[in-house]
Amino acid sequence: MNVGSNEEPKIYVGTNIGGVTIYLHQIIAQNPPNTVVDHYNHCTLDNRRENLISVSRSENGQNRKSAQKNNRSSGLRNVYRTNSGTWYVRLVKNGRRIYVGTFKTIEEANQAAIEARKKYFHSAS
Repeated sequence: MNVGSNEEPKIYVGTNIGGVTIYLHQIIAQNPPNTVVDHYNHCTLDNRRENLISVSRSENGQNRKSAQKNNRSSGLRNVYRTNSGTWYVRLVKNGRRIYVGTFKTIEEANQAAIEARKKYFHSAS
């Protein structure tokens, strides 16, 4: 089943029973209410139990491959440019902003972002 857009297709194994869509990864992971199933390796067709984890929506958003579309200043996840030309790192977890720091170079900021995601989220890189 393709649940993505034309620009970013997302293919999942699933079926529709009585008007309700059920995905294989949800059955395998047995995710509790108010959680989603994340694929560690980003391959939505790899539904081995060791590739799946139940997480909050916030955590799931941190395990994406690239920056959000609204972050055009750096093109990197969690890295933003200040008006003075330095770079800062900010995460959001459970609706709470986590300010990591300000850095002189984009490379330093990106490394700090990677380390912060590892600290605050299950599998983010």
